[in-house]
Amino acid sequence: NSPYINQIEYDYAQTMRRGFDSGIEYEGWPLTHREIIGKLKTLVFLYPNDSEFIIELANAYNSFSKIGGPSYLEEADKALQKAQRLAPYNIKINFASAKNKILKKDRESALEELSKAVKLHSGLSDPKILLSFLYYQIGELEKSYKEINAAVEEGVLPIYAEENIVFGDLAGDMRDYKKAISFYERALNSPFIAPKKLLTLNTTLKLGLAYAFNNQNDKTKIIFSGLERELATLGEQKAYNQLLELMGHLNL
Repeated sequence: NSPYINQIEYDYAQTMRRGFDSGIEYEGWPLTHREIIGKLKTLVFLYPNDSEFIIELANAYNSFSKIGGPSYLEEADKALQKAQRLAPYNIKINFASAKNKILKKDRESALEELSKAVKLHSGLSDPKILLSFLYYQIGELEKSYKEINAAVEEGVLPIYAEENIVFGDLAGDMRDYKKAISFYERALNSPFIAPKKLLTLNTTLKLGLAYAFNNQNDKTKIIFSGLERELATLGEQKAYNQLLELMGHLNL
């Protein structure tokens, strides 16, 4: 067994699992997911002290529980207990365990796992923010929205630009455009977004649309005019033309 081949097997399994998580439609999932779990179980057998392989096996069981049912969640839990013994300070274990608890409908235990992760890594957002984010990742949008609203009411807000963007998108999907505006503005004022020009432009566009849907066309005009100048300066002709078309549809 070559370490190089084994790493390829791991990368393949992780990539496919993430594809499943992102909602990629593929009629072969019922068979392919078994192949993925089989590859990971082989890696765990070959490298019983490698916590990363064990964590990914747990992630696969968590994700594919949509196909395999509750028994997969129990297998994930067993793998995570083993990983915890090998790497007690690895926060990936806490996140995988939190997802496992959420999938078992055990909110409080999930929040407890996320609290442990925050204690291990001070740079993380509040556990309640992370809980909402996890609900969002597994497609429980109403629960995610309920959690983020409760957190905001308590004065708990997401730290990172990407988190604010996700919650802005979520608020927009729920037609709460006022809250969407708040999250997008927080994202754009985050120091973590500055180097990411494309992300900044995309978020600015979302902010302008949120203002439009919230019947604040004056602010939409200001934002889109600035965006128009930025795209022209960058030479992004296609995006520039699409923005002009959008502004026409919105009668701006």
